[in-house]
Amino acid sequence: MRIVLKFFLSIFLLLLIAASVFVTFKLSQSTVVKTSGGVYEKILIPDGEKTIRWNTHIGLVADDDIELKHFQGPIIQPQSDGYLVHWYCNNAVEEQFILKNDPMQISCDNETMAFPIYPLEKEASVFKRTPNKIAVVSDLEGDLDFFLKWGRANGVLTKNGDWAYDKGHLVILGDTVDRGRYVYDLLWKIYQLEQEAKRAGGHVHVVLGNHEQYAFQGNVNHVEAEHLWATEQMMPYKDAFSEQTVLGAWLRSKPITLKLGKTLFVHGGISQRVLDQKLSIEALNQIHQKVMDHQDKQSHDYQLVAGPASPTQYRGYFIGTADYSSAPESLVKETKAFYKVKQIVVGHMKVDEIYPKFDRSVYGINNLGSNSQTLVFNRGRAKILDMKVRKHDFSDKDQEKRDFHLDDLKDWEAFVMPVIATVEAQI
Repeated sequence: MRIVLKFFLSIFLLLLIAASVFVTFKLSQSTVVKTSGGVYEKILIPDGEKTIRWNTHIGLVADDDIELKHFQGPIIQPQSDGYLVHWYCNNAVEEQFILKNDPMQISCDNETMAFPIYPLEKEASVFKRTPNKIAVVSDLEGDLDFFLKWGRANGVLTKNGDWAYDKGHLVILGDTVDRGRYVYDLLWKIYQLEQEAKRAGGHVHVVLGNHEQYAFQGNVNHVEAEHLWATEQMMPYKDAFSEQTVLGAWLRSKPITLKLGKTLFVHGGISQRVLDQKLSIEALNQIHQKVMDHQDKQSHDYQLVAGPASPTQYRGYFIGTADYSSAPESLVKETKAFYKVKQIVVGHMKVDEIYPKFDRSVYGINNLGSNSQTLVFNRGRAKILDMKVRKHDFSDKDQEKRDFHLDDLKDWEAFVMPVIATVEAQI
């Protein structure tokens, strides 16, 4: 028996040594990519003609002399008699308690910034009357600069970025978070703009997408490295978007489906699986809010509103997947009839240009990386405009790229920590 055990132990040790040699050899040929501020973002590992992207940002490893240039936050947590506020400024976490009746102001780099807090109000997700004008944009992904340029070009915002759309309705069709570095900047801008629109008789609608759901779940795979690192110095990313924070509670109150007159707005689309449930728009939104509070991923309700064929994830208007086939025209007709709409507007799936599908019934608007078209509605009629403003995926132009150093413990830490982070996330 001992001989058998020794044999298998020897085999195991040999395999372990061989694996270690192989990994070391591969890493010796790899490239380390760090952000301009010194956060490990990824390791590019050659694999024949392909390259494996090893996402190191989730491991939260950074240089000892890290230098993040951008302000991050604030994360505001309501308390019984005030607010606990955290923000990241000049490579350090700042914390302050502000009484309820005091101005919500914080400072960074000798600049004072105001973040007024408003009561959380229940919003309607069905508007029977068609607004005179609607502007819609999707997949902003933390890109405040593009949003401001788009809003000015579209007449939604003033030169200073304030509300200029009078009684019009602005629909932000999901995925405000992830990929970009300036997520907090964008969210606080939309939060404030919502109040400005109300005062003018207009409306800002935030419809949730799959990436907001990821934030609620603490799924950080798509979060930009410096934004993630700074947030995690303040608190776990999932906590930053929990119902215990101002932005988290505000986002969680938003719908996944919205109806304005005869137009349905949804980030991904309505699959046959969802339509077969015969649920109203209000019912779908209520289920989503309940599910996001408990998040039993195996439950029927969770799969209905956050699974592959859910309104936030569905891509069937454009492609088929392992979970469903491409949507037939009959599905679109059934959806329009059930929800009593003439057209459906979706984001999520990248398209080269905005054009009506299914006999002018479906508009995919996540074209912003391809061209400068945008979709608006005048008295319920869709119109495709060229705004001369194009969105580009976020890129750190000053990032550092160098060879993996086998004698650098930080490089090894950056390689190992994502594995540990992934295991911890599953526990």
